Amino acid sequence: VIDPHRGRPATAVSALTVIGPELTRTDAYATAAVAMGLDAPLWLASLVDYEAFLIDADGNGWATSGFDRYRLTGLGPTPRGSI
Repeated sequence: VIDPHRGRPATAVSALTVIGPELTRTDAYATAAVAMGLDAPLWLASLVDYEAFLIDADGNGWATSGFDRYRLTGLGPTPRGSI
């Protein structure tokens, strides 16, 4: 994914999961959020019917308010910090 402002690979987001009702739109939202970098959480939180979990390049995690219902437990440590 290319950061359109720098014309270089987007590196601020290490991992991102987006969950939503429409696969094509969900994929597009995930790609756009990776390109946005650390500006993505505010935008992702505004999406109706979509939830997201993001880990930045420093290992800090962030999730939308409704993402917890999709979390599986007992799979290991959770990312540290918060964006």
